[in-house]
Amino acid sequence: DVHPISGEKIVGFKVPMYKKAILEVKEAATLIPEVKYIGWDVAISNSGPIIIEGNSYPGIFQMKPSYSKTKQGLITKYDKYIKI
Repeated sequence: DVHPISGEKIVGFKVPMYKKAILEVKEAATLIPEVKYIGWDVAISNSGPIIIEGNSYPGIFQMKPSYSKTKQGLITKYDKYIKI
């Protein structure tokens, strides 16, 4: 129901400037047409969307919390090293 770090309500949350972010990612994707599948990391700042990076191997097979016994996914492992 809520994000484990921010406490923000998940259901019904609308990403600010979502349409603008999509347009920027679509434009960026045209810059390297040879790469057919990219996982985009995008942040929403006060001044608008910022493309952080594009990944040619975006980790679509990463363990999702809903599939783990603890329902925590990898966040506890990440926190151990980078102190989220």
